[in-house]
Amino acid sequence: MDKEVYLVGEEAAINLSFENLTGDVFQLEPFPPEVRIMRRYPYDEIACTFPAGTESRSLEPGEIASYTLTWDQRDDQGHPVPYGYYYLEFGRVRRGYDWITISRHRYISLLILPEEGVIEETIELNESKTVDGITITLEHVELSATEAKFYAFNTPLDYDLPQGPNLPPPSLMSLHAEAEYSLDGKQIIEAGLSGIRFLDNGMRHTWDMLDPVSKGTKEIAFTITKLGEWEGPWEFHVPLE
Repeated sequence: MDKEVYLVGEEAAINLSFENLTGDVFQLEPFPPEVRIMRRYPYDEIACTFPAGTESRSLEPGEIASYTLTWDQRDDQGHPVPYGYYYLEFGRVRRGYDWITISRHRYISLLILPEEGVIEETIELNESKTVDGITITLEHVELSATEAKFYAFNTPLDYDLPQGPNLPPPSLMSLHAEAEYSLDGKQIIEAGLSGIRFLDNGMRHTWDMLDPVSKGTKEIAFTITKLGEWEGPWEFHVPLE
């Protein structure tokens, strides 16, 4: 990318280079290969597709083929895409009679920010909800210029780590929590499975790498829908005013 952060509607220049690292001539076909701009997890959906070319390119050992794509932040239907994170994914290329899948570049990403900016603050909540005897505490929410993070805590039934927090028993490894959230009651956004950290007195759940929250948002509704085999919902409301 020519840079990592863009405002809504700003053109993005994507510079692509393909280098032949083999000792033989490599016939890159089709050239250029298909490039898809994907909206990042938890969506993992196609935002825009640059179709593959109809030509081929012969690369000598060590030779590099480069070109630039320009994206106007519109989807395949011509509509402006929402703000948030996007990454690149490539179509397959032919090598002889075989087709090769080019690795997706999930970590080569660009961030589109709303014109009004994003909220940057930490909200201490420490609010507990109990469903069917299972209590979960939403500890705090961190909102930054690059992402939103949610932190929760719970003590599973019969929780015991005699061997220390770094070596949890296998029965606890399946206690990831699933969550979703919405901003001001709008679209439900899947937060996915939590990352977990085992503590002496329980488990800390973390959801991170979520899109930043735009300024003007008044409330986040955060819902933990499932914890291991236990069904929720554990519902929390995070005020932002």
